[in-house]
Amino acid sequence: MRDLFGLKWWPAFEAAARDHAWLRPGAILPSETEIARVVDKTLPKETALFRHAAHWPAIRATGAKNVWSAGCATGEEAFSIALVLPGARILATDVAATAIRVAEEGVVRRQQLEKLSPAERRLFKSDGPIAAEVLSRIEFRVHNLVRDDYATGFDLIVCRNVLVYMEPDHKLRVVEQFVGALAPSGLLLLGSVDRIPIDDVGLKRDERNGVVFLRRP
Repeated sequence: MRDLFGLKWWPAFEAAARDHAWLRPGAILPSETEIARVVDKTLPKETALFRHAAHWPAIRATGAKNVWSAGCATGEEAFSIALVLPGARILATDVAATAIRVAEEGVVRRQQLEKLSPAERRLFKSDGPIAAEVLSRIEFRVHNLVRDDYATGFDLIVCRNVLVYMEPDHKLRVVEQFVGALAPSGLLLLGSVDRIPIDDVGLKRDERNGVVFLRRP
């Protein structure tokens, strides 16, 4: 599982592995498809529109035009990016196929809309499709950060609270690939719990609006 996804064992996955008897002595190892199905079902997918409110003025101020939301879950982060960066094209990816299918439907729960301004709320329909203009700028895709190829040329990569679930060696390798995916002077925004040795990967701290980005020189 670590080689397939680079992930630590989290409680829900371990419980599922025990239910499937994968941990018993002499157990037959599951196939990649079986592991992927359980990862898809148990991986945390916590998300919300404009989650971590302090980040959004800083994201808006980047003026980024080519953005990757890596670990987008059911799409709320990508929708939020589309709102604060109205000229941006956004790639939104997640390892969980079920989450991507939900994101592609473009449905936002009613309680999340209550946090938006009236102008922003008009871009959404409660428990219904998101405005076509928003969805047209987002490409949703299933993507494994450990095993799949990376697109390049991004002005901004947002990957918050994803690396915390990864083993240290895979975490570092993913960040190295993020560096290669960024355009020169491109920015990487991680979550506060995603600790990495930035000097080892050639990134520089770049604080904007009180938010720390990591910049490719």
